[in-house]
Amino acid sequence: MKPQNLALEKVTDSPITYEFVTNVAARIIKVFFRTDKNIRLIYSNYSNKHFFGDKFIILDYRFRNALWYKVGTKITEKRHFLLEKPDESQKIVLTVYGFFRKKMYLLDFSAAEYIDSSTFCIELKKSSLQDLENPVLG
Repeated sequence: MKPQNLALEKVTDSPITYEFVTNVAARIIKVFFRTDKNIRLIYSNYSNKHFFGDKFIILDYRFRNALWYKVGTKITEKRHFLLEKPDESQKIVLTVYGFFRKKMYLLDFSAAEYIDSSTFCIELKKSSLQDLENPVLG
């Protein structure tokens, strides 16, 4: 008897990403031996100044004792994430999973106003020689 050939439509990829599993397993072992297993934010930053244009945002974040992250609906173990820029009113949920712990952060990408410090300067005026003397040294 000859075995049947499997049709191409029935062949599927594995839903398991082995790189993700090995990275999370290594982090589990690392966090398991720590006394403080609480999730803490070390830093977070986002930027839209890159060569992808104004439609995307790059998230940079780092958490202590984090095993993996969920940004919106996507799951990742990476500390950098590229996502499409949401509307002004839309907020994105960043969920951080740790060792039997979970923390949720609400990301708001509303327009922030910054001071342009490149043109900022201080003008010094001296009125007399007495103002410049050091009162301690005389």
